[in-house]
Amino acid sequence: MDKNEIARHANELDALSHEEDGVEYWLARDIMEHMGYSKWENFAKAVQRAKDACAKSGQQVEAHFRDTTRSAATVIRIPYKKDHRRPHGRERRGSGF
Repeated sequence: MDKNEIARHANELDALSHEEDGVEYWLARDIMEHMGYSKWENFAKAVQRAKDACAKSGQQVEAHFRDTTRSAATVIRIPYKKDHRRPHGRERRGSGF
């Protein structure tokens, strides 16, 4: 994957994000097709593996994943402050997260 393709994918994910109270997040059902999953059941298994990896790395799972009663069963959260750099050194782009 070249730099342009990576940037395109990052921008597509940025467009699917939401923000509330200074926390950037994605609804799992919004990003599942972008991540290559057509069935929720399969993506839910991948999300569970990500939760397990988060716990094994010593992170608080609740700080990064939140189950919700909305039709999307999981919210993936990334805390940030608007004027600070995003994780992995990526600046926040566009208006749509």
